[in-house]
Parts: sequence; C-alpha cells; structure tokens
Amino acid sequence: MDDNKEKELTKEELAELGKSGWKLTGVEPAKFESNVNTMLVTSRKLAHDFAKFFFAMSDDVAGCIIDVNKLTNRISCWLYLQNNKFDRKGKKFKAVVQSNLVARTSSIIDVYTNTYRSQNTLMSLTDDAKNVFDEFLYGDAPRTPKQGGKWVPQWNRIYAEKTENRNPYGINPAAVYNYGVIELDPTRILAKMYGEKASENAYFEYAILINSVIGMNNVQFPNYLLNIMQANGETINKVASEIGFSMQNDLGIVTPFTA
Repeated sequence: MDDNKEKELTKEELAELGKSGWKLTGVEPAKFESNVNTMLVTSRKLAHDFAKFFFAMSDDVAGCIIDVNKLTNRISCWLYLQNNKFDRKGKKFKAVVQSNLVARTSSIIDVYTNTYRSQNTLMSLTDDAKNVFDEFLYGDAPRTPKQGGKWVPQWNRIYAEKTENRNPYGINPAAVYNYGVIELDPTRILAKMYGEKASENAYFEYAILINSVIGMNNVQFPNYLLNIMQANGETINKVASEIGFSMQNDLGIVTPFTA
C-alpha cells in the first residue's frame, strides 16, 4: 500500500469541509403578500374612466377633467354636467334641472354669452345628485352643521356653472355651452370603483402621486402620468404593530401621556 497516496474523502467528509458542491435547487417560492398595490395611468385615461363611472348613473354627465393645482399639487376630478333629457324607464338619476332664467344685464360679457344661447337657463343640482355626490366630496368641502350633529355640504359654494364657447373668436359664435361643474375627490371615486374594504376590520386607502407630465406643459390641462396606490389597511397595521408603532386609540390622537 502506497502511504503517499492521498486518501479520498467520502461525500459526508467533503460536506463537513464545505466542499460537497452543494447547489441551490428545489426551492419553492413563498407567496408575496403585498400591502400596497400600484397602477400607472394617464390623467386623461383616469378622466375617461371616471366619466364612464358617473355616466352609468346619470345621462346628465357630460365628462370630467383631472386637474392638478400646481401650487398645492392637489389632484381633483372636475365633473361636468348638462341638463339632458331624462329617461323615465331607465335606472339612472337626474343630476341637474333648469332652475331659472338668466338675468340679462348691461354687462357686455353677459350680453355676449346670453345672446346666442339657445336656452338662457341656469341649472341646479337635484336632491338625488346631492345624495350621490356627497360621498365623493373632499373632506374640506364647505359644510354647515344641522340638527342632530350632522354636517351638510354648502352646495351653493361647491357647485358652480361654467360657460364654454366652441369658438369665441368668430366662425361659429352661436355654439355656446353651459355646464354645471363640481369638484370631487378622486381617491373617494377610486374607493367606489376598486373596493372600499380590505377585510371585515380594515379598509383600503387610496393615494395618487404625479409621476411625470406627458407632452407640453403650457397647455391648460396637460396629460399627467399618475401613480395610483391602493394600500391594505389590515396588513399595514400589522407591520406597524411589529415595529412597535401604536396610535393608542381609533382616532389616532397622541395624548400628553404617550411616551
């Protein structure tokens, strides 16, 4: 027997030395439980989706605009309404009705906008419209207290009218359109469209962030690329508890006794 011959190691001995040639195989991927879902969408596509959402409820919906306040970065849904013919056999609600005649004045602006208008009328929101749109108003919308502790919207400060001319410089000056306009919170619309509750004990929370501007910046309503986020309140609260964060109460009040 040759004593100089190196002894061959067994597989067990090689494994003990970390020289077994072990490879990572057969690993089953675990389920990725996300607590925030995201979706990229353009502001025009979102406006189209919102317009379809509300038009399914009322034929008075003319469309909407997704606008960004460049001072505050607040993203708003401006819903445009017109007094269209009501289908009594349909399942939609009447959003606006004729309220009263436009008062003609000596103002050159009023004379111009009213002269060529086919129907010199103003529109007002119906009770059905107020009940529906109340769910989609911003939290800081003007409200006034009523009996029983209920706060009701001040619709005369929320709803307004806007006159648009197809071509105000000639060619077709008779094409004047009158719209009722109301500002809505897009995150509340998203909650109705994509779900409000994550579970029996938790809600989804929605947020919209501006990703970039598509095209020209000097137009009145540029097309934005938006990032919509849907946060699962149940899993987020679980993560918060794991890192030791607690609001102490349902209202989220931090008391003077909180460390």
